[in-house]
Order: sequence, then structure tokens, then C-alpha cells
Amino acid sequence: MKNENTRASAAHRLAILAERQGDLKSSVNFYKQYQIFRDSVYEQKQTESIRKMQDLYNYHESDKKLSEAYRAIDKLKITRLYMALCITIVCAFLLLNHSRQKIKNHLIKQQQQKIKEMKNDYEDLNNKLLENQHYTQDLQEKIKTLEKQEAPNQLMLLRKEQLENENKNITRTIECQKNLEHSFLQSELCIRFQSKESWKPTAQDWSDLYQNIDLAYNNFTFRLKNLTNKLTEKDLKVSCLIKAQVPPSIIGNLLNCTTTSISMTRVRLYKKIHKKEGSTKQLDEFIQRF
Repeated sequence: MKNENTRASAAHRLAILAERQGDLKSSVNFYKQYQIFRDSVYEQKQTESIRKMQDLYNYHESDKKLSEAYRAIDKLKITRLYMALCITIVCAFLLLNHSRQKIKNHLIKQQQQKIKEMKNDYEDLNNKLLENQHYTQDLQEKIKTLEKQEAPNQLMLLRKEQLENENKNITRTIECQKNLEHSFLQSELCIRFQSKESWKPTAQDWSDLYQNIDLAYNNFTFRLKNLTNKLTEKDLKVSCLIKAQVPPSIIGNLLNCTTTSISMTRVRLYKKIHKKEGSTKQLDEFIQRF
């Protein structure tokens, strides 16, 4: 491009010089050469300018692609970090859940063992009661025989012995019932239902509660269902929780209901059982005595 500028400058000067000398023909020719060289220089400048602009554009495009690549790499790193964090959280949750389930299973086994022991004790007491009943029947037979034989003193002694055995049977039954009730109210299951801790019982938790209450309170749920055929699952849960001495506010939390809703359920349940209007207090007293 320098050579073209030099030629253009030389042609321009020669055109001026020829014009001064009066050689118009040569001056015109030199002007034409000047125009040609100038146009060539202009085209080269335009080409160079376009090339520089293209280079600048390519540079910006390369820089943009490089920035996008860095952003993609950063995004990939964040995604991998997020995935690793999610995997860690999931693993920790699974481990915690496994640990909680293991503890729960252990507690269930302990509770089942307690229930089994209580059942055995209950069966032993029942066997003793049966033995006493058989013994009482024998005494009654002896009494009838003595009555026929007109032996009043022996008759009175036998009746006294009979009453004493009946009293022993009643006392044992009451003690057995008290022990069962005390064991249930002190059990981990009952205490958990009574606690203010926010938790949602599973179907197995409710089943365990029904089973323990039936054992402690002489088949409570079966006897309650026999009172009315309109008993709903919510009614049964509320009744068992009242029996387990759970406050209404905690009953509401366990059943995901308001205290007002629980009160309405108790009033309706009293009417279902007694066929007449009643209060929440009357239902609670009835459930505790039943």
C-alpha cells in the first residue's frame, strides 16, 4: 500500500508540473494515473478496514464462546456439586430412616415381648380363677349335701370358705386388671401417644395401640364396636386415645384436626352410644369406666 501511495503522490505532482508547463495532455494522463492509484489505495484501505473489523468480530466471537464455555464449565461444576449434595442428603436420610426403623423394630419387639408376658400372666390368672371356680362348685355340691344332712355348723364353715374364695378371686381379678392398666399406661407406646411431639402415627402404630388397649381393658375395642354399628375409624381412634389418657389438644395433632373438631366428634360419639345428647365430659367419663 505504501508503493501505491508513493505512485499516487508522484502522479499528482507530475500532473501539476505538466499543467504548469502547459502540457495539458500529459497533465490529464498523470491525473488519470493519480485517480487510479488513489482508488487502489482507497480499496486497499477499505479491504484492510473490513479485515480488521472481521478480525475484531472473530475475536469478540471467540471471547464470547470462551466465556460461554467457562460458564458451561461452572454450571457443570455447580450441577455436579448439587448432585453430590443431593446424593449425600438422600444417603443420610436413608441411613437415618434405617436407623429409626431399626430402633422402632427393636421397640416393637420389646413391646410384643411385654404383651406376650402380660398375656401369659393373664392366662395364669385365668387358670387360677378357673381352678377356684371348680373348687367353688365342689363346695356348692358339698353344701347341698350337708343341707340335706342337716349339718348347720359345717354348712356355715363351707359357706364362709366359699365367700373367702370368691373374695380372693375378685381381688386377684382386680389386681390383674390394675397391673395390666398400669403396664399399658407406662408403656413406651402409650407415652409416645401422650407426648406433645409432633408425629404422624402409621397404620402399624394404631394397630399396636388397639392391641395393647384390648389386652389392658378386656377387649375394649370389640366391646365398644358391639355398642353401635355406626362407629367410624375416627371414633375408634378418639375413644382409644381417651382411654390412653391423651389430652384433646394432642388428639387433634395426632388426627390432624382442630380441638373443636375433636370435641364435636366426642359429642356425636356419645349420642351414637347412648341414643341421647351428652357432653364431652360425659363421654370421657364413660370411656374411662367402660
